[in-house]
Formats: sequence, C-alpha cells, structure tokens
Amino acid sequence: MSAKSNQSYSMDKSKDDIIARTREVYHATWLWSAFTNIPLLEFVTTCEFRDSSEPFDKLLELCDSHMAQTKNNEQEQGHWDRANGLFLSPPILFSEATDVSEPPRALWETGTGTCTSFAAGVKEMAAMGGNMVNYASKGKAKHRAAHLKFGDESVLVVDSAFKKADVLTLGEKKHQRWHNKAGRNDPSTCESITTAMATCATQLKQTFRSGVVLLRETSGTELAFSYEIMFSPYHRAFRVKGPDHYEYITFGGDATHIESAACYNYVLGMCTTNKPKVDNIILPSVGRLFKAALRRWGGARKSKAFSIGEKEANWAQKPVY
Repeated sequence: MSAKSNQSYSMDKSKDDIIARTREVYHATWLWSAFTNIPLLEFVTTCEFRDSSEPFDKLLELCDSHMAQTKNNEQEQGHWDRANGLFLSPPILFSEATDVSEPPRALWETGTGTCTSFAAGVKEMAAMGGNMVNYASKGKAKHRAAHLKFGDESVLVVDSAFKKADVLTLGEKKHQRWHNKAGRNDPSTCESITTAMATCATQLKQTFRSGVVLLRETSGTELAFSYEIMFSPYHRAFRVKGPDHYEYITFGGDATHIESAACYNYVLGMCTTNKPKVDNIILPSVGRLFKAALRRWGGARKSKAFSIGEKEANWAQKPVY
C-alpha cells in the first residue's frame, strides 16, 4: 500500500461512497462473526506444547504452578483472592521463542477473532484504504482499529468497540476512546487479516490471562454485544455474564457427573451463536478447554446468579452455591 493511500481516500471514490460502503461491510461483518480469543489461544497453546496431545491440559498445569507460587500468603488469602491477584497481573506463560506468526487464516474467515481481526477484516473487505492504528493504553498497544483520513482532516474509524463505522471531524472526541488529534495514535504494522491474526497471536502469547467469547447481535436497529463467556484458569472457572446478571461455573469440589455434564452443556449452549461457520470453530475449542478443566480439577457446578454491579469487575465476587 502506498504512503498516499495510507493517508487519504482514493480519488476515484467520494468520501460519502467510502463511508457508506464501509458501514455496510461493518454491519454485515458484525452479523456473521463473534469476538473470541479461545480458538486463537488453542493455536498458541498447540505451538507451545507441540509434543502434547492435550495442549490445554499443559496450559492449565502451567497456570496451577504459578498459583502454587502464591501460597506463601495462603493464611491471609484464600484461593479466589490469590487468583484475583494473578488475573490482574498475569505472569507470562509462553516461551518468547515460540513461533505463533502463522495462525490459520480460516479462524477469521469463519468469523472468529478479536477486535484487531474485525477492524482489519472490514478494512480489507470494504477496500476503504487508510491504515491500521494502535490505541495505546498505559504505553502498550493492546487495541487496534482501521483509520482513514480524508482531505478535510476528518477520519473514518473502524473499531469493534464503536458498534459502527464512525466519522470524527478534526478535534472531535467520541466513544471515550478516540480523539481526532494529530499524533494521538501510531500506525500499526497489521495491514491485512494475515498480519492482524499474527499480531493478536503474539499479544495473546505475551499477555494471556483469560479466554473470552463475546456474542455479537442486534438490538432493534443497533448492533450490540450480548452474553460474555470468560474462562479464568487461575479461578478455575467460567463466568457467564448476561445483560443483568452473571454466574460462575467452577471446577473441583464434590460436583457430580450429572452436574458436570449439565454445566458443560450450559457453557456450550451459551457460546452458541447460531452462525454455523462460527459455531464449528468456537464450540469444539471451548469444549476441549472445558474437558481439560474437568481432567485437571474435577467436576463442575454452577453458582447462584449475581446482579450486574455486584462486584462482577475483575472477578471480585466469590461464587456462592
């Protein structure tokens, strides 16, 4: 891509045409995709533990070894509190030398990926031009979006957090994240789906703390997220979070086989998007992760439901049964 195309729109397309086309592709992409890092986590874990037939088992074993190192504070803190500490400041689990530079492009082509894949995918399919930019948080680029600057200094931004392709005039702030201001965001090297997936795999290798499935849907005429399913290996639990409540599926203890089977079906049911290509990737991967947790920690059971606002941030609320 030329430097000129990174900075402004093509002369044979009008600004309105580019915006309309990008918004159309954004909306369509939202409807056939889902936000998740679990299939990508399985790829990274498989690269790390190439000699293992059950790489998720090795990942959970490694997480447990880090949890064991926190036991010097066990008298003051129980397991859940110690897990909160690792969740907020996760250790690096994967080797720096592990090569994750070639994740399967099929992961995105079937509609599974993270914010970077979504933005790069919309940019590519809409042929909108522009470039990808890093959004830095505390000095680290953890979020990326597609960015096209027009001749009038306005910008078109494709960010999955917006739930639409949006335009910012010069100096305008929107969505708490974006400010159309010179020098605010640095260009990213992930200019295609292929490099976007590799960037996400590398980031996951360096910063993993949880697996996530976040379902995309519509609410009336608006695009929206619905249920969030998160897995924390330190808490030894899944958390299923809906619009007004959340609950945990925890492993270990005296859960029966019937309870465990019901929890397995519940988690997979909540991860079901009714988008066949997406489900064919997400559900087997989540299923393998769930079964690895059963092998590692024992039976699964569901906690009581908690209202949103009851310490759901960062898993502060302990499960109650």
